[in-house]
Amino acid sequence: MAKLGNGGSERRAQAGGRVPNTQRKPAKHFPFFPLSPERALVISSALTVFSFLSHIFFLLLVDPWRVLDIPKEDAISYSTIPLGFGVVFLLCTIYSFVRTESRSIFHIVLFIFALIFGSFNLHGLVGFVHHYLNLMVLSSYPR
Repeated sequence: MAKLGNGGSERRAQAGGRVPNTQRKPAKHFPFFPLSPERALVISSALTVFSFLSHIFFLLLVDPWRVLDIPKEDAISYSTIPLGFGVVFLLCTIYSFVRTESRSIFHIVLFIFALIFGSFNLHGLVGFVHHYLNLMVLSSYPR
C-alpha cells in the first residue's frame, strides 16, 4: 500500500531513477499589476495624481513661464496625453479598490484622492474635446 502524500506517480518516478522536482517555480504574473490589490491601489492612485500634476506642469512650462516655445494649440494637444493616462490609472485604482478585501482608512483616503484627481483628468479630457469641437464649429461659420 502507498503511504498518504506519496502518490503512485511519484513512486514510479523514484523507482525509474528520476528524482521528482520538489521545488516549483512561482507562477509568472503580468508585471503591470502587482500581486496584492493593496499595492496596486497605492501605485495606481499615485500615478493618477502624478499624471494630472504633469499635465499642469507642462502647461505652466508653455504659457506663463515660456520655457518651451510651442504654439498654444499644440501645447493643449500634448498635455492631454497625461490626462488620458490618468483616466486609465483611475480605472485601475477603482478596480484595485474593489479587489481589496481588508480596507483601512489609508486605502479609503488614497481612493478619495485618486477619485478627485481622476475627475480632474476626466474633466480635462472633456474640456479638450469641447475646445476642439468649438474650434471646428466656429471655423465653419463665415466671418
